[in-house]
Amino acid sequence: MPGDSRASWMFALKKFPGAVSYDVAHSAAHPSSVALPVLAGVKATPPLPPRPSLRGQQCRAYAANTNTPAPP
Repeated sequence: MPGDSRASWMFALKKFPGAVSYDVAHSAAHPSSVALPVLAGVKATPPLPPRPSLRGQQCRAYAANTNTPAPP
């Protein structure tokens, strides 16, 4: 959105050689849970970039901003 300070992101989905689907059903009598598989040999992404490369990140140090009004 224009003027927004949050970074835009999306999931990087793993490509599989065939069709993959996961179905989860539930009801009051049959509560459900999800157990996801672990992919052998897949490593997590690298660490976050150094500060201040990303905007709107809560883990970043606070930096005050001074608003200087224009003269009349």
